[in-house]
Amino acid sequence: MHLCLLRHGKAEKLGALYTMDHTRPLTSEGAAVIQRVAKGLHRMGARFDIIFTSPLLRARQTADIVAKSCGYQKEPEMEESLGGRFSPEIIAKNLEAIPAEATVLLVGHSPMLAILIAYLISNDESTKVEMDEGSMAWVEVANPTIRTGVLRWLIPAEAWQE
Repeated sequence: MHLCLLRHGKAEKLGALYTMDHTRPLTSEGAAVIQRVAKGLHRMGARFDIIFTSPLLRARQTADIVAKSCGYQKEPEMEESLGGRFSPEIIAKNLEAIPAEATVLLVGHSPMLAILIAYLISNDESTKVEMDEGSMAWVEVANPTIRTGVLRWLIPAEAWQE
């Protein structure tokens, strides 16, 4: 299975306008960065069989931008375990049901996606991965619960050019 993991773009801060974390949208700068990522993926010919997103607004907006750019014909599916109820074990178990040849996009948050990558590629609890806003990783896994995945690349948002 090819897993593409994308951290949402820069989001508005909590404050008077956005008082609840799950309602924070992407900033205009964050949306522009994700547009560049999406265009880069389109130029690469990226196609996703399934897109899962955290239910938080900024992640859903990120998933929608990428889905549209890459010609994904369905709505990205909300996956609670990519949001506040994060568990790498649960995500890995859920991914087991997906065909091995599938290309899957997971859109979520930090530090959860970095923890998930480390979980998928190593049994060593000291393995660390870092993902900034708009960063994307590609991990190949034969079976997500076996933890023998291979991190093929991790691209920071600033590397995606117009």
